[in-house]
Amino acid sequence: MRRSLFLSLALVVLSAGCSQRRTPSSAPATTVVENPQAKLLQANLWVQQSAEYRALCRQVYRNAAERIVDVLQRSRFAKPPAVVLDLDETVIDNSGFQTFLYRQSASYSSEAWTRWVRWQAAQPTVAAVPGALEFLDAIEAAGATAVFISNRREENREHTVTALRKLGILDSDDPKKLLLRTGPSSKTERRERVAASFTIVALVGDNLADFDDGFEASAGDLETRNARVAEHGDRWGAQWFVLPNPAYGDWERPLGDDPAQKLIGPAELP
Repeated sequence: MRRSLFLSLALVVLSAGCSQRRTPSSAPATTVVENPQAKLLQANLWVQQSAEYRALCRQVYRNAAERIVDVLQRSRFAKPPAVVLDLDETVIDNSGFQTFLYRQSASYSSEAWTRWVRWQAAQPTVAAVPGALEFLDAIEAAGATAVFISNRREENREHTVTALRKLGILDSDDPKKLLLRTGPSSKTERRERVAASFTIVALVGDNLADFDDGFEASAGDLETRNARVAEHGDRWGAQWFVLPNPAYGDWERPLGDDPAQKLIGPAELP
């Protein structure tokens, strides 16, 4: 009798325990936080690891050097010739900053960027975009001055100059050769300042606003920007040279909050 009663009680306790373990409400709730940089992981890996990225950059820079050197040799200029270049993702490789954001699960912020610029300048070496340094050597040997117009802010000048010195492409802090951002992001006014002292024979950048403000995201939608590319068709590869940058740029903003809606192609195939 006691044994039967003991077994019955044991079964009741065991049953209650199993029932409790199966109850979803007893499990602690977990919240999955998406890494804001997850969508850019493949883009950053492509920049850092693919041979294709290196080949494209070197191809652009080699073609640009050949074209510009030919113009310099055949032309006479009223003012000293210059080539205007952007810095970030055009001359300086900042893919490590994208890695930092990914590993921190953080979004871009000006504070984080400033920390990166200072950290970068403190390193023994600074990474350059493939082909950039050889290009700069070629155009300067042919008689052109490299002028850098960057949207790095003026308060980052000291660290930017340090980085450029480590790359061997800037001997001194010359305000005519390094024009940083002091106001709006537009580069038009700064290009005009360069044009007052030099004859601009070419521009090099990774974002189309490096060439003309009409490409800024605020100036129009995707169709407008694409139409402007066609309008300036005779300049690409002649006066304007574009480096690949799949990680960020004005191309992102017109995509909106749901970029998948901009995809072109069928959802199903027969």
